[in-house]
This record gives sequence, C-alpha cells and structure tokens, in this order.
Amino acid sequence: MGMKYHKGMYAVSLEPSWLNTHESRCLRLYGCRVTVSEEPLKDAVCLGSVPYCRMLFGWPACDPYPDWLPWGRRIFRAGDPGRAFYKPADVPKRFESGVMECPPTGKWVASEIISFKEEHRAYVRDGKVVAVHPYEGTENPVQEFPWKIPGGITAAIDFGTLMDGRILPVEVNDPYALGWYGSLADYRVYAEFVRAGWEYMLSPRHDPEN
Repeated sequence: MGMKYHKGMYAVSLEPSWLNTHESRCLRLYGCRVTVSEEPLKDAVCLGSVPYCRMLFGWPACDPYPDWLPWGRRIFRAGDPGRAFYKPADVPKRFESGVMECPPTGKWVASEIISFKEEHRAYVRDGKVVAVHPYEGTENPVQEFPWKIPGGITAAIDFGTLMDGRILPVEVNDPYALGWYGSLADYRVYAEFVRAGWEYMLSPRHDPEN
C-alpha cells in the first residue's frame, strides 16, 4: 500500500457496527477517509471485527504465546493437558477461547490457568511500545511494558498483575480489529498504530528468531 506514517490521511473501510465507536472517532480526527461498508474494501485499511477484517485475506491465527515473552506458566501445543485455557491455533475465533476440561477439536494452543487481578494492553509498532493503557476498572495502572520486544514486531500485547503482585503477559494479538483503550486526545497514536498494523499484516511476517 505504500502508506507513510507522516501523512495524516488514509482510506478506511469501516464495518457498520463500528460506526459510532471510540475507535472510528479517532480515525476521523486523524483525517482518514472513512467509508462504511458491509464488506471490506480493497486498497483500504479495514476497521471492525476479526471476521470483517479477515474477509479478503483469510489470515491464520497468530501465536498468542511466542517464546520471546516470559509466560510464567506452562504453555501446551499438543497432547492432552486437561483443564486449561484453550485458544484456536488455525482460524481466529473458530471457537470461543476459554477454560475447557479437555482439548477441543482441530488445532489449538493452551495455557495453564492463572488469574489476573488487573490487565493492560501495550500497543507495539515495529518493535517499539507506542502506548500502554489499562483495561477499564484497573486501580493500579502499570506505566511501562516490562519486557524487551523483538525488532519488527507490530502487535497488541496484553499483560497483567496477579494477586501475588507478579506481572506476566496474558497474550499477543495480531494488530487488527483492536480496540483503543486510550483517550481521544491520543487519536494520532491509535490511528498510526492501525495503519502500521494493516501494513504489517499485508507484508511478509517477521520472524523474531531471525
């Protein structure tokens, strides 16, 4: 697409259900040319649900538990770990992620069950954290993301505080179909993250091990 960060305008294909959202307001403030469409438009950055954004490209699910983060719990990719938190490892949203007593059908990845007291989201663009915001209701927000990120990674990384005070990652999310936990005053940060995330998804994926 060839879009550059310093330009304050780009085309957005917006899912109708996202028309009056906090996120769409950020993109309009940035100066984006927003077109509401039931189906995603080509040559535009898509904003909406995961199924809407994947409609043209069919991207596979990302690895929510890459080994460059210290998970502090067991991660399972095969076998029968029993009761665990399961996520689809092939098609995003193929089944609802959650605690299950045994592995679901198809490809999956699972995490040992732990309980987070408070959660945050780090917005990462090209290996650099551009914003950290707490989930609604967080009483003790963390100001900085505490781990090193491989260069080239663009993603949203959720992390949280446990009851014992430890801070651990929750999961890594691909950089599309993501909400903005910051304020409208920081609309530029979100708008540039959305654009960078779409470019990242359309380009050859970065391998953190290379």
